[in-house]
Amino acid sequence: MRLGTKEDYPNWIKKEIKQLENGSLRFILLNIIKQSQNSGGIYGYGIAKSILEQTQGEIDASNATFYAILRRMEQDKLIFSELGESKEGPIRKHYFLTELGFTAYNILKLNWDYFYEIIQKVNKNTEELQ
Repeated sequence: MRLGTKEDYPNWIKKEIKQLENGSLRFILLNIIKQSQNSGGIYGYGIAKSILEQTQGEIDASNATFYAILRRMEQDKLIFSELGESKEGPIRKHYFLTELGFTAYNILKLNWDYFYEIIQKVNKNTEELQ
């Protein structure tokens, strides 16, 4: 949970937060696509909806940023897409992880977990000093 709103923050903090969001969005997208891998993939709106639900509204992926990341991930061969029927309407592009995408997900997860632990240790040490 953030303190205040982004608009209240100084510019340098806004930039740091933006870097954190952008850096985590690729991992989140890989994670969401991985979750749907065995159930026919997931299409763009489904990804945005899933991100909004799973982050409890903390990350709003309804903007064009995440579509640009999806395109880049497809160019990087981390994901691929297939046109598929949808229960809710027209044929849609469904996304799936490639083998390289699974590898990238696993490496990123290990590193996110590792850095989370480091940050927790530093935070604990800071709290003990207070």
